Amino acid sequence: MMGALDAGRFAVRNLLDSKSRILLLQTFQKPKNAQSQLPDLSPMLKKISMDELDALKNTLIKEFDLSADCIISESIEEQLSTVLNIDFKDKADHSIVIGLGQRRSERNFPCRNVLKAVLNSGIRPAIIISNDITLIESKNIILYSSDKNEINQEYRDFLDEIKNRQMLDLEIRTIRNAQNPAPSSETTRHFNLINGTEHRGISESERLLRNELKQLESK
Repeated sequence: MMGALDAGRFAVRNLLDSKSRILLLQTFQKPKNAQSQLPDLSPMLKKISMDELDALKNTLIKEFDLSADCIISESIEEQLSTVLNIDFKDKADHSIVIGLGQRRSERNFPCRNVLKAVLNSGIRPAIIISNDITLIESKNIILYSSDKNEINQEYRDFLDEIKNRQMLDLEIRTIRNAQNPAPSSETTRHFNLINGTEHRGISESERLLRNELKQLESK
């Protein structure tokens, strides 16, 4: 759940405001090879899923001193792609944050399936949190990294695949090449940088993104 916690922390620090809510979403499906004579596994799977989501919600509430109604937990028995395309038709009003944790195995399942479902949903921005931060907009991919030379090559190849498949531009932003702020207005309208949330766990990549957003706010 470390990836989910990283995503939740990022969302609280950068996206939450008085008019928005954070939805912690988890989907699940029964094993395809489950025999029909076995008990229905759905209630058990849903309970496990909700227990995980509630633990994550409680951690965020305590860590950031939030009201409980700022965060909603929802567990749905369905494919993620179906949920995103049916339940989130108002795509302009949503952004998605995905945490990859410390694995950095962006090509492996189930992470690859999750990213594929999110990208195909058309919801933008899609924000990927790992050692770096990646903003996927409707026309651009912006990768924020503390050092271009330290970007995981497998992850860079993965982004190149997205770029080519979705016909997007890819820009890499580091402290050394950060000049004009890169995010589009389509993306920046989702952000709300809460004062006083310079948490000790904030990465150099997130700090770079926040600085660019603050520059845009001041214009």
